[in-house]
Amino acid sequence: MKRVRDPKGLILSESERQELVLESFQTLAPRLPEFVRLYFSILFRMHPSLASLFRCVDMTQLHVALAGSIMFTVQNITTPHVIRERMVALGERHVGYGVIPEYYDWGEEALLQALQLF
Repeated sequence: MKRVRDPKGLILSESERQELVLESFQTLAPRLPEFVRLYFSILFRMHPSLASLFRCVDMTQLHVALAGSIMFTVQNITTPHVIRERMVALGERHVGYGVIPEYYDWGEEALLQALQLF
C-alpha cells in the first residue's frame, strides 16, 4: 500500500486519508464545474494531442460525467471496492475511445495540478 504523508510529513492512516478527502471536497464541491473546466484546460495544454480524442464529444456532457465520477468517488471513499468496480467498467469503456495506459498518467498529472491550483 502506498504511504501517504500529510504536509508535515506524517504518515496518514487509511481513515485519516479518507477524512482528508472528505474535508477537501467540502472546499471543492461548490466550485466543481470550474474545477472540471480547469482540469481539461490543463490536460489539453500539457498534452495537446489528446484533444483529437475529444473531437466528437459533447464537452458539456463530459464535464458533467467527470464531476459525477468525482462526487461518486468521494461519496464512496469508505468503500473502495465500490469505487473499483465502477472505475474498472469506466476504464474498459475508455479503451474503446482510444485511451492507452500512458493517458491515465497524463490525466493524473493534470488532476493533481488542478487540485494544487484550487
